[in-house]
Amino acid sequence: MAKKHDKKAKVAAPVEPAQPKEISVPPEDEPTHAIPKQWLYAGLAVVAIAIVAVLWYAFSAAPAPASTPTVLLPAASPVPMSTKLVVIKDASCLVCNSKNVVEIMQQAFSGIEVAEIDSQSPEAKTLVASLGIRALPAYVFNSAVENEANFSLMAGGLAKSGNNYFVDDRVRGLIERYFDQPSTEGEPATAASADLTIIEFADPACGACRAFYTESKPMLEQAFGDRVRFVFKSLPLSEDTVNASIAMDCAGGQGKFWEFAGLLFNGTGFDNVTLESYAESLGLNTTAYNACLTDQARLDEVMLDRSEGITYGVSGTPTLFINGIKITGVPADEDLKAIVETELAA
Repeated sequence: MAKKHDKKAKVAAPVEPAQPKEISVPPEDEPTHAIPKQWLYAGLAVVAIAIVAVLWYAFSAAPAPASTPTVLLPAASPVPMSTKLVVIKDASCLVCNSKNVVEIMQQAFSGIEVAEIDSQSPEAKTLVASLGIRALPAYVFNSAVENEANFSLMAGGLAKSGNNYFVDDRVRGLIERYFDQPSTEGEPATAASADLTIIEFADPACGACRAFYTESKPMLEQAFGDRVRFVFKSLPLSEDTVNASIAMDCAGGQGKFWEFAGLLFNGTGFDNVTLESYAESLGLNTTAYNACLTDQARLDEVMLDRSEGITYGVSGTPTLFINGIKITGVPADEDLKAIVETELAA
C-alpha cells in the first residue's frame, strides 16, 4: 500500500513593494501659483485615505457570496477481500481425505487461499463450536466467497453462520467423521454390545447393500468375531422397498430380523407374496405378521430411520458409520478391514 505523504501548504512568494514614483515639481522659473511641496503630499494622502474608505465600504456592504459546496473526493476503493478456505482436519481419521473437496472448491472459486488446521487447535475448536459443525474434515469460507462468480451455483451446498459459510455435511457424501453416531437404540443389532459398532443405512433393493450383507459383513465377522456388532437402519428409496423394510421390522418383532434379512438380500423379489413366503419359511406367526404390516407405528419407525439418515448426510445406500466415520458405498475388503482395525486400536 502506498504511503500517504503530508501535503505542505503552498505559501505565495512575497510581492516586492512598489517603488514610490517621483512627483515632478514645476521649476521655479515657471508661472507662479506653485503649491508648496508639503501641502501636495498631505493632499495626496487625504485622497488615498478616501479611496480606501470607499472601497472598504463597498465590499463590506456587498452581500456575502454563497458558500461553495464542499466537494467530496471519492473514497479510495477498498482492496477486495480474498476468498479464504479453512480446512479443519481430524488427524485420528486416517481415511478422511479432504483433497477432493478442496480441488472442487478451487475449480469453482478462482484464486482461493487454502489453510489447513488441526481439529485440536484453539482456532478449530472455536470454529466448530460457533458454526455448529458436526463432522470433519470441515470446510469453512469467509464472507468473501459471496463475491465469487460461481457462488450462486454452489450456495445450495453451503450453510451460513454469522460471517462464515461452511460446506454442508448433508450434501458431501464423502468419508468423514461425525462427532456422534446415529441412534442405535431399539434398532436391529447382532449383539447388545461390542468394542466397535458398525451402523448400516440400507435399502432392500440396493445391489451394493446386498453385497455388504452377503460378502463384507461375513468377512468382518470372521476377522473380528464378537468385537464388532452390526446395526441395521432402513433407508428405503421406493414404495416397494418401504413395504420390504416394514416386513423386515415385523419379522424382527418376532426375533427373526437377521434371518428375514438374509432371505431378502439373497432373494430376487420384494412383492407381498414373496415377502409372505419368507415369513412362512421362518415359521412366523402370520396373523401377527400381517397385522404388523399395516401398523402405522411400523411405518413411522421406518420413516424415522430414513429422516435421521438424511440429517447425517446419507445421500445413498449403503452408508456405513464406523465409530462415527461415515462411508458411502462399500470399500474393498482390505480397506474396510483396515478401517475397522484402526478404530479397534484407537
